[in-house]
Amino acid sequence: MRGFGWFYRLPLTVRVPLVVVALMVAVSAAISDSVLARLAESRDTYLQGLATTYLDTVIASITASVLREDSWEIFDTLEQMTPTSASIAPIVTVVTGRDVKVLASSDPARHETMSPLPQAFAGKFAGSGIVIGEETGEGYVSRDIRYQRQPIGRIYAVFDISLLMSERRQVLAALIVTNAALTFLLACVGFFAVRAMIRPMQLLETHMVEAASGPATPIPDAEMPKSNREALRMLKAYNALVHAVEERKSLARRLAQEEKLASLGRLAAGMAHEINNPLGG
Repeated sequence: MRGFGWFYRLPLTVRVPLVVVALMVAVSAAISDSVLARLAESRDTYLQGLATTYLDTVIASITASVLREDSWEIFDTLEQMTPTSASIAPIVTVVTGRDVKVLASSDPARHETMSPLPQAFAGKFAGSGIVIGEETGEGYVSRDIRYQRQPIGRIYAVFDISLLMSERRQVLAALIVTNAALTFLLACVGFFAVRAMIRPMQLLETHMVEAASGPATPIPDAEMPKSNREALRMLKAYNALVHAVEERKSLARRLAQEEKLASLGRLAAGMAHEINNPLGG
């Protein structure tokens, strides 16, 4: 709490609006995070569906070739089934056999036929779900090739999702700019609105501090908030208290004056009595 000592030293008319602004920024950040999470979920679902369709089609076409370990036929099938006009297309597709050796690849220069599948490449895949490479702009998905429910190989596909990532970055930038503008606008409105609402408290505080160090003065009608009924009743109650205190002081002064006159009268009567006794004798 010591680190926030500067905050508690600020006037109430500044502290409360700052708290409101901070809460609005926090809400805006939470909403932005929720929207981005939803976008990421939709992106993953879309890519998973696209990859599943592609892999199911390829697996149905090459299962017999994988059984025969016919690399040329597998390579020819991969070449024919690779889309060329899709916005999200596979960059490379690799098919391995039971011994985890490459049977065929759409890019033989990187993955030679009958060579072991590199661990660095296989490590980018996880299960049957798609793995998103945020830095590379690629999606990685793999699937077992089964025949009569027995695994006979595995297919690996790398998709180019740079266009989708670019669109996501554009959406993120637009979301940040929009939320920042709305937050700033609403924060300004909230700041001045809250400051106007708590201004009567500051006004009352000022007059009470003055009353503690000197005579209490009523709040002028020109400073009364006409639209805030609760604050108006509170300030009028303070003015009534000030008037009651003034009346009590005035009454006390009159009583003191009357007591002084009464004392003088009693003193004069006593003196007259003391003088009259000898004169009478």
